[in-house]
Amino acid sequence: MPAVDDQTVIRRTLAVLILGALMSSVDATVTNIALHSIGRDFHSRVAATQWVISAYVLTLAAVIPVSGWTARRFGARTVYTAALAGFAISSALCATATSLPELVLYRAVQGVAGGMLLPVAQLIAAQVGGPARMGHTSSRIWMASSLGAIIGPSLGGLLINALSWRWIFLINVPIGGLAALAALRMLPATPRSRVGRLDVSGLLRLSIALPALLFALEQSALGGGLTSTRTMVPLVCGLALLADFVRHAGRAAHPLLDLGLLRRRLFAAGAVCLILTNVAWSALLVLEPLFLQEVRHMSPALAGALIAPQGAGTVLSMWISGRIDAGVRAAQLACAGFLVVACTTLLIGVLGPGVPDWAISLLLFTGGIAGGHAWVAATGSSYSDVSAREIPHASPLVTSMSRVGQALGVALGTLILQAKLDAAGLIRSPDLIASAFRGSFEDVAMLAILCAATFLLLARYATTRARGPVGAGRRAEPALPADA
Repeated sequence: MPAVDDQTVIRRTLAVLILGALMSSVDATVTNIALHSIGRDFHSRVAATQWVISAYVLTLAAVIPVSGWTARRFGARTVYTAALAGFAISSALCATATSLPELVLYRAVQGVAGGMLLPVAQLIAAQVGGPARMGHTSSRIWMASSLGAIIGPSLGGLLINALSWRWIFLINVPIGGLAALAALRMLPATPRSRVGRLDVSGLLRLSIALPALLFALEQSALGGGLTSTRTMVPLVCGLALLADFVRHAGRAAHPLLDLGLLRRRLFAAGAVCLILTNVAWSALLVLEPLFLQEVRHMSPALAGALIAPQGAGTVLSMWISGRIDAGVRAAQLACAGFLVVACTTLLIGVLGPGVPDWAISLLLFTGGIAGGHAWVAATGSSYSDVSAREIPHASPLVTSMSRVGQALGVALGTLILQAKLDAAGLIRSPDLIASAFRGSFEDVAMLAILCAATFLLLARYATTRARGPVGAGRRAEPALPADA
């Protein structure tokens, strides 16, 4: 390990870590623009193509809790380099997929590599920069990750417009390969440490339960209904495995996720807000590019350019919201923010063809500002009831819940749209398609209003905690020895 004052090593390390974080975040957002083209090439319905995103997000959620264990066991530099190489290889596989199931499989593999990049990058930054520079190094990695929301839609639209959707994956191959070589040459060696046994049993339960529940949701929306066999079998299996995961986590010595934190009222309220925030926001993000391409007949490049301001608004809001303490004020402002998201969502659905493009971008930018603050408020409130010693257990739980919410939102948004398109019949006129999208945006707006209501509940819990006795709602942290 280098000395913490070795500025050259720190700068080189940050350069490699920022490259990996940016590549992963761009890939997470660029696929939304490509869904329309992928569905057209593979002759697939919207409800099926959403698995291209959901498979990636679900494997991300599964890998994040084990990333820290893997980095400590094999060394953070080794794991980070392997993740970069794996990301490049899986991107090449995605670009050569010949069917939708094949693409979904490769996206799941890509999610394993992508899920390792950001958590391990933060660990390397902490090890190389030292505690005193943790704020500086983490903020640089976070900013690079946030830029993906701005770059992804625009870059994806340009690539699809000029070449094909396969190039949104092919571009990762040389970048990921160079990043892996740079990691080998520029990252300092990081120490390994003794770790306990990985909770493989819990990982298997969770990795099967979540996809099974999403599959049941898909089958129900495609006309099977909740009582059909093709819906009930995965639904029952998923719920049973999820319940067994909760039971297992309560008994295991080193569970995959510390679900005991959810017994705290403020943490649980923040977790509910976080999941609902990601469900509503992800459903909106997947509907917008489809709407712009199918209803307003925009090219992928133009659709991506119009959506990019939404990412800029989100990043700007997150930067501003970071200065507001988590608590009553943050939750109340987040409630107002989601009411704004509901209004902008409804307006997008009813915009006529004569509305100028700048007006759409302005609406998306406004919604991005409102949604970004809500995300920060929910995340900050979750951590506000956690002691310093519990952060390593709380962080993977909060991040995993966020990713699960994203996967649910993508599935829900596309399935709502698919159900409304199916209701329109086989012959779909432009007016019927526009009506289906309008109804979908109305449903997502109702989700946003539900989010606003949960933030009011969060504000109430935060108020109760603030007025309660010292230590209420938080376990007392044992005193540290004088030499700790």
